[in-house]
Amino acid sequence: KYDLIFMDIQMPLMDGVTACQNIKELELNKDTPVIAVTAHAMAGERDRLLAAGMDDYLTKPIEEHVLQQVLVHWNPNTCTESIGKVAPSYVDEPASEAPATAENTQPDVIIDWQAALKQSANQEDLAKDMLRMLIDFIPEVEEVVDHALEQNDYSREELIHVIHKLHGSSSYCGVPRLKSLCATLEHALRSGVSIEEIEPEMFELQDEMIKVTTTAKLYLEQ
Repeated sequence: KYDLIFMDIQMPLMDGVTACQNIKELELNKDTPVIAVTAHAMAGERDRLLAAGMDDYLTKPIEEHVLQQVLVHWNPNTCTESIGKVAPSYVDEPASEAPATAENTQPDVIIDWQAALKQSANQEDLAKDMLRMLIDFIPEVEEVVDHALEQNDYSREELIHVIHKLHGSSSYCGVPRLKSLCATLEHALRSGVSIEEIEPEMFELQDEMIKVTTTAKLYLEQ
């Protein structure tokens, strides 16, 4: 039996909501709090997930102090036998359905190293490891984006899956423009916008991945 379960909402074989519902049907962990972890900081998302059976909600990137509050709140030693669904007061409700766009970020900032250090609790080695993993993943994204732009019948779900992974990775690496481009593209794709309609943003994503890869060398080679 687990004390607490953190559940990623977007997973390749089974989504987090379905996994949570399956867990709740089992006697072993039916009362174990399940915390939704998602990159979608949009109005209504929290209520939707709580209504679907989640006990709590966190958005990426996860701040250390927020994680600590969640752990204290759901400490099994202080929880009652019957755990109620709550809307956590420490998570602000976003004001808009639309994700942050690339235009809202600082246009000249490719890598914000201070933001990367903040996400890694000022552990430089960890920040470099996270950035290195992002750089190692970028070639796979480039290949998928290239194919999506070239093939009219390319798998939309595959593109969404890869953009979502890149979005999650970029949330921890201090790459504000790359992160916002991913958010814009993922939101558009999940909203039914055609790949053809978001070609300009796809080309921007390609350019930004090249910039991030090049700039990252300045930090990783130190």
